[in-house]
Amino acid sequence: MKRFLILFVTMAACIAAWAEEPYAIYNPTTTTLTFYYDTKPGGAYGMNEGQNLPEWYSIHNNVTRVVFDPSFAQARPTSTAYWMASMENLTTIIGMNYLNTSEVTKMSYMFCDCRNLTDLDLKGFNTSKVHDFQLMFNGCRNLTSLDLSSFNTSTELPIRRIMLCMFYNCSNLTTIIVSDNWSTEYVNPEHVDEMFYGCTKLVGGAGTTYDPNHVDIEYAHIDGGPSNPGYFTGVYNLWINGVRVTDANKDGVTGTGISGSVTYEPSTNTLTLDNATIDQRGLTECAISTAYGAPANLKIKLVGENKILANDNTIAINVKESHGFTLYGSGSLDCGGALYLSVRDHLTNDATMSYIKDCTLYAHDIMSEDYEECLTIDNADVTTEYLDVGSDHNGYKGLNLVNCYVASPADGVVGSGGCIMVNGDYWDGHVEIKRSAIAGDVNGDGHVSSADITALYDYLLNSDTSNLVNGDVDNDGHITSGDVTAASSIMLGN
Repeated sequence: MKRFLILFVTMAACIAAWAEEPYAIYNPTTTTLTFYYDTKPGGAYGMNEGQNLPEWYSIHNNVTRVVFDPSFAQARPTSTAYWMASMENLTTIIGMNYLNTSEVTKMSYMFCDCRNLTDLDLKGFNTSKVHDFQLMFNGCRNLTSLDLSSFNTSTELPIRRIMLCMFYNCSNLTTIIVSDNWSTEYVNPEHVDEMFYGCTKLVGGAGTTYDPNHVDIEYAHIDGGPSNPGYFTGVYNLWINGVRVTDANKDGVTGTGISGSVTYEPSTNTLTLDNATIDQRGLTECAISTAYGAPANLKIKLVGENKILANDNTIAINVKESHGFTLYGSGSLDCGGALYLSVRDHLTNDATMSYIKDCTLYAHDIMSEDYEECLTIDNADVTTEYLDVGSDHNGYKGLNLVNCYVASPADGVVGSGGCIMVNGDYWDGHVEIKRSAIAGDVNGDGHVSSADITALYDYLLNSDTSNLVNGDVDNDGHITSGDVTAASSIMLGN
């Protein structure tokens, strides 16, 4: 019995030694505080709970860099209160994406008096359970912008939220970005004083400037202009070369690789490219992309000559699930990468409809994700090295040509699978689709006459394509006797 007891105690000790837990280690040589999640070594700092100071607070004056190791992604801290508080010499935080805040309830004083921080990446923060934000960014004097678009304060918690002095004395802060998930409905009205005190350079998305008479929670919302002033800037689920479109930049999106005029009008969900160039090369982001939750049917208006510079194997335009888009306008777009159609609506199982209309487009590839998306090309010139969009789905055709015809390859027609077919075979090469100025003008001579009927018969009876420019008159994806009927009807004025 004694032997078994000794064995049990030994095994328990080993299990305890192998247990993984979150901890932090300070390296005085590099003045770096690093967070890990594995077997805690001797001398490492443990995590704090609630409003207690963390063990590493004693060396706050020495830290210049904070690193979250990839292993820390497994940690689920319940409090990040005071974690970087009073680190006045801190200039860099690396790996913030490995900090999972889904169980955190307190973020009070988290970055308080980080006076030399110039940038904070909080885009991955989950604040759904956080009730205490007091003095979170107090004294961050060198921050010029904060992207809090991931912050969710719209849900009711057992304890009402505290936002006392949240941005107090952030004297160089000009922009605070939030999403529609930001709300002050469930904030304790007794703990909202001086939320924006000293933020003298702060400007809302609609132009509202700092007012020392309004430093409490009253202006803690997206700026609605003179009728509903606020200090926050709204954000949209639209990115240009990795730059998120906001109320502040929608009238002129700028950033790495962006030149010319790029603007967005949220009321019509229209992105306008006016002689713009978006150089995507070397970036991991798409030139134009949306995210889940974006409004349906993004409109991309082309004015003048526009270019997207991208590598052949990259996605240049990516419109997410069930959103669709319309590319239109009097201008052109030369797109070096792929135009990626949105996937179908998985809730309704309806096909997603996208349109290329009245414009000129070159895209290296035009393709879709799960082949249940539909594309209509209407009165547009489109050239691509690879075209394969949606299969026919729920009564919708995968590829529709309206006032257009397949100019190349020769004998090319629209197949039932949203692709181009040649003599019954799938075509996976260069495709040119041209505008057809006159419906029924089969031979492309600018008139609808008996010569067009003859051209159709020559094709149907003898496979003669010498005079066949736009044989699919009824736009059903095939050249049949139905096209003879349609062309005859047009010729006779019926």
